[in-house]
Amino acid sequence: MQLVHIRLVVFCLSIIGITGASVLAGEASPSGPAGGAGIPPDFFAGDYVVVGQLPDGRAAYSGNARIAADGDGLSMQLRIDGETTSAAGRFDIPSPPGEGMVLRFVEASGAWKSTCLWHVDLDNYPRLTCTKLLAGADHTAPGLESFFPTGAWPDSAPGKAFNAPD
Repeated sequence: MQLVHIRLVVFCLSIIGITGASVLAGEASPSGPAGGAGIPPDFFAGDYVVVGQLPDGRAAYSGNARIAADGDGLSMQLRIDGETTSAAGRFDIPSPPGEGMVLRFVEASGAWKSTCLWHVDLDNYPRLTCTKLLAGADHTAPGLESFFPTGAWPDSAPGKAFNAPD
């Protein structure tokens, strides 16, 4: 009887070890479109209203953005005060601490970089909150941006579409 218990314990520990190793391997080595996160880039595709504040506590602003899937990353058009810039986005695991995943955007000419966290809102759309740094500047505080998806908004809502007038 004791041999049966020992074999059962060894079997259970083997299953736990295999399961734990596969989970750790999935977290440690990003694979797939969104690294190990399992979120496809097209989940973020759509139009957004953006509110933000420039680095170092400077002026607040608002605008809109359009994010599209681009291979295993994202592309973004960001329009603030009538000026449109483009950026490429990639999923990244920050190190340290090496846990979780962020979305990093770099403006096409390198003028700014942003690091974003995301979550899903009550309508199952992604919402982004970002810190933003301007290139070549020694900031005392990062800029802040929040992206609110407009996909669930009524079609007549002002600013719903990226092409809507400011």
